[in-house]
Amino acid sequence: MTAPGQPPAPGAPASAHLSLFGPPILRVDDHDWVLPTNRRGQLLALLAAHADWVRRDQLATWLWPDHTQAAARVNLRNLLLRSRQLLAAMGAPALQEQGDALRWPVASDWQQFRADLAQGRWSACLAVPSAPLIEGMDAQGNDVLDEVLRRLRGEADDGWRRAVAQQLELQAHDPDARAELARRLLERDPLDEDAMLLRLRALHDAGQAGQAEQALQRYAQRLHDQLGIGPSLTVQDAARPRQAPAPPPAARAVLLGRDAELQTLRDWLTTPDARLLSVVALGGMGKSALAQALCREVMADADVPSPFLGWVAFEPAADLASAWRAFAQALSVTTAPRDDMGSALLRQLAQRRGWLVLDGVEHLADALAPWLATLLDSAPALRVLVTSRVRLGVPGEAVLTLGPLALPAADRPATEAAAAPAVAMFERTAAAVQPGYDTAGHRRAAATIVRALEGIPLAIELAATWVSTLGVEGVLAALNEPLVLLTDASDLRGRSLGASLARSWALLAPSQAAAMGRLAWLPGPFDHRLAAAVADVPLALLRSLVDRSLVRVDADGRFTLHALVRSHAQSQAPAARKGVQRRHARLMAERVEQLAQHPRGSSAPIWATDWPHLLAAWRWGVAERDTAVLQAMAQPFTRRYFTSGPLPEGLGLLHEALATAPEHAHLLRMELHVGLGWLNDRAGHPDEAQQHGRAALALGRQLRAHGRLHESLRLLGGIAMARLELDRAARYLAEALRSGERHGIPRAIMGAASGLGAVLRMRGDLAGASAQYERAMAVAQQHPDLAPAEWRAGMLNNLGSLYREMGDAPRALETLAQALAMAQDLGAVASQGYAALNLALTHGEAGDWAQAADWAARAHALAEAAGERTVALRAEALSVRALLQGAGPARWRGGRAGAVAGAGRALRGRRASRPRHRRCCWPWPNGWQAAAATRRGRGR
Repeated sequence: MTAPGQPPAPGAPASAHLSLFGPPILRVDDHDWVLPTNRRGQLLALLAAHADWVRRDQLATWLWPDHTQAAARVNLRNLLLRSRQLLAAMGAPALQEQGDALRWPVASDWQQFRADLAQGRWSACLAVPSAPLIEGMDAQGNDVLDEVLRRLRGEADDGWRRAVAQQLELQAHDPDARAELARRLLERDPLDEDAMLLRLRALHDAGQAGQAEQALQRYAQRLHDQLGIGPSLTVQDAARPRQAPAPPPAARAVLLGRDAELQTLRDWLTTPDARLLSVVALGGMGKSALAQALCREVMADADVPSPFLGWVAFEPAADLASAWRAFAQALSVTTAPRDDMGSALLRQLAQRRGWLVLDGVEHLADALAPWLATLLDSAPALRVLVTSRVRLGVPGEAVLTLGPLALPAADRPATEAAAAPAVAMFERTAAAVQPGYDTAGHRRAAATIVRALEGIPLAIELAATWVSTLGVEGVLAALNEPLVLLTDASDLRGRSLGASLARSWALLAPSQAAAMGRLAWLPGPFDHRLAAAVADVPLALLRSLVDRSLVRVDADGRFTLHALVRSHAQSQAPAARKGVQRRHARLMAERVEQLAQHPRGSSAPIWATDWPHLLAAWRWGVAERDTAVLQAMAQPFTRRYFTSGPLPEGLGLLHEALATAPEHAHLLRMELHVGLGWLNDRAGHPDEAQQHGRAALALGRQLRAHGRLHESLRLLGGIAMARLELDRAARYLAEALRSGERHGIPRAIMGAASGLGAVLRMRGDLAGASAQYERAMAVAQQHPDLAPAEWRAGMLNNLGSLYREMGDAPRALETLAQALAMAQDLGAVASQGYAALNLALTHGEAGDWAQAADWAARAHALAEAAGERTVALRAEALSVRALLQGAGPARWRGGRAGAVAGAGRALRGRRASRPRHRRCCWPWPNGWQAAAATRRGRGR
């Protein structure tokens, strides 16, 4: 093998292979070439890493994000020329082109890794080098390229960790092998808390408790040196197994909104082995109130064998010495002046029997925990109840995490809101500060207030104290800035939410406070990967914030911040906003664009779980006029609103983006015009849809964006088809089909062929329509990644309707049922409406009017929800026809009178300017005549 950079011997290369783990090195035959770290090397590395077709505009955006689109495309053309010359000099495979896309067909270790991962070859996956993917290619000042590289490296790391997880399952009974895998994980990330947990548990299983303790000490030192924090209590638990608390029994109505929690405390008192219970929650959640209720109700209860010894308030104590003095005073313990107070308390409490409460210990938790452990060892008949914002980590500690009060459901009547504890607390406090408070009259506003405050008891009480000054409606209006309102207030006992949040903040290490300041700018629930990628908060740091009750985690592993905690954290770290939101928006745009280019299956899950993040990213892109973010998200956003609605919201978002898009961003403006055209067409605004379609087509031809022309051509073809201008529609769609075939764009061929099928179907050429539909489906089968479930559901709907017209009712019903089921799985309301209407038409043509009436009513409800006026009007007309065929008035809402009113709406729709609405009663065009006959008494 020759040294890197030396030319190979003459002749064609026998093989070429690229190593992407570490600095990219291309081996041609037995000669190694190190890819340059300039843009040529970056371009080749990106193409090799994606191992698929990549659009030119995407490459230009990655490499020159700060340039205009036109300038970036010129730079890319020049770069491609130099890159081809470099590949020719190395004797490497040449770049390939397909339409507006490029790829580099070279084998790589990254491709092999992904193949091994897909085939479950876990040992091979674990053998890859530990060096970062595409090392050394990061670009100074190019955040977009750096984020692409970070995403690819994250994918590699996730894959490697997945292989580790699978290998762990295979070696579940070999603790030594598990410990070694955990060690390798820690080599990659020394602060990886999951890996540390795995190693500690494996060492314990192997009987190596001493090594586990040493590993914990080294991990703790790394955390302290790099983040200034200690190990989370979860890690401490793994190093020293803890006693699990007993599950709570059935609740008993004693305390407002805390029945189950109070019963858990009662149960703790009667469980022989339960020695220490910590009630842990954010400040203002009602920890002390719960403990006080236990004291009031249990002290005189003869069924509780342990006597109550006393209440020790730690909150006023500035240090441990002050706490000891409060302790001694509360329990009437006497000590000599020269005694070590802590040791003296241990001696005198050793023989005590009963239980006591230590209230508000979070600020002294680190110093108090060892003393408490010693106390429980030396006083076997003693129990301790602790209230704190953090867990203590004492062996044997059971933890009761206190959440918000139950809230009223937003979709239930206001009269039912009184049953919600949060509303009851607001009304009780408001009545105390304002005599004559109108409880029933203000219940709806009270329910809105407590939902905005997310059920925090102290926040609810503080808001209610403002009723006497602002009134209920004034409090509701002031919640636009809840932190200001609640910081300036104090409740009936002089407590302040602002002071409570400040107290929690003061207990944080600098790294924790900085992490909170960044996490606060993330919208909606997030997972630990998003926290690390966008807010630079590793899992260990995130879990330490959970331990301090500032961050919540649900059963799915998603983290959230309470709205008031978020507001406080944002006020403490306003400078973090810009960077976090920029990284967040670009990461979301990258995810959505990946999904749009390779839509394997359905995009519904990402819209369901990450919608707050996607919407925030879009709005950031609009506010910052970020062309790259908006361009990446325009097509997926259009598809989402087109299939699932609501259409007015989607139209508003795209209109706002078009109004703020830079004039030179022609490609973005074209995408937005296309999106607005599709959504306007779906919403029943044909003139607006046509205007946007023509604007998009003009821009596309001006830019010679052949890879995107088919969208505007298909849109204009659909509008012409709706106007019954079938010749014009056929011309547009035929041009779209030719463009797709000429430039090798499968998605364009599928869309144009299905559109031409619809035109032929309207002309009565059912055989021709079937041929075009089959052509579209054949392309979809050749390119399954480009046929998302939304498109397949639409094609099934079209095919089912075509079978109906061909007189094959059984096949039509089977196909339409499949279309409806797929649309339901996707949550695509509009597509469900179309399928339901076609099912109604099929049953009607088969003479089953009862089924037709049922399906028409269902189609109408779905169409109303999706804003599909055309489908709604056709469903109403069909319902009238079913009524006259004896299906029964109960099958249409409002009976016969409701059906007549529906026919009137259908008639008005027919008379509307849009031909599509004129055909709303098809195939029974005399629906309005049926209504007139009904009025004359026919069928009375």
